[in-house]
Amino acid sequence: MENINRINGVIALHKPNGITSFEDVNKIKNLLVKYYEKQLNSKLTRKQYKKLIKVDHGGTLDKNAEGVLVVFSTLKKKGVRISDLVRKGIKVKIESRKVMIYDLKILEFDSPRFKIRASVGGETYIRNLIRDIGSELGSCAYMEDLIRIKQGDFVLADAVKFGDLSIEAIKKALKINHY
Repeated sequence: MENINRINGVIALHKPNGITSFEDVNKIKNLLVKYYEKQLNSKLTRKQYKKLIKVDHGGTLDKNAEGVLVVFSTLKKKGVRISDLVRKGIKVKIESRKVMIYDLKILEFDSPRFKIRASVGGETYIRNLIRDIGSELGSCAYMEDLIRIKQGDFVLADAVKFGDLSIEAIKKALKINHY
C-alpha cells in the first residue's frame, strides 16, 4: 500500500470568525480521507482511514477570532479552558503573569472605540491586554474583534482560507517537515 503519510507538514490556515479550531481540523481531515480513498483504492473503510490520518492544530484560536491558526496555547484553570468557563458565565480569577509586548500602536481612536496593533510574545492574551488598558484608564474595555496577522513565521496573507480548502490548496501551502 502506498504511504499514507506522503502529505506531511505544516500549513497556515486563515481561521474565520465564528468557527472553532476543531472545525478547521475536521475539514482538512475529511478532505485527506476523501483524497486517500480515491488515490489508494484500498479495502480500508472510511473509519480506518480516519484513524490512520493525523491532522491537528498547534493550539486554539478563539471561536470569535480570526487569523492565522498554527501555534497557540490555551490558558487553563484546573484543566478547563478559561475561555469555555467565561462563555458559560463563570467568573474566573486569572493570576497575573509577565508577558512580552514588543510593540503597541493605536491605529484608530473614536471614543469609546479604539483599534490597536500589538506585537507580542507567546502566551500573551490580547483580550487580557485590552482589559488591562481599560483598567489603567480607570474604566473598562473589552475586545470586539481580533485578527491574528502573524504567528511565528506564518503570516495571514499567505494562509489558506477556510473556504478555499482543497487538497490542491493544502499541497501548495504545505511547509514540508524533513525528519
